[in-house]
Amino acid sequence: MINPGRLSRRIAVPMLGAGLSHSRIGHPRPMHPRLEMLGAMLAAGRDACAAIRAVRPLKKPMELSSRPGDHHSSAR
Repeated sequence: MINPGRLSRRIAVPMLGAGLSHSRIGHPRPMHPRLEMLGAMLAAGRDACAAIRAVRPLKKPMELSSRPGDHHSSAR
């Protein structure tokens, strides 16, 4: 099975090493950067993540010895 992440990385690394980049004609810099809008979008995402964590806190991973159905003794 082909892992798309690994494939993308294997293609990108030699391109970066060769100094290749996006075309400045095809991808020009914006004429009017909207840094305030970008900052507002990032802040909204941060606040949304914090609100989700307040409702559903992240669970700690279970230890190997406390898995349901695990019959192995830790003192072998």
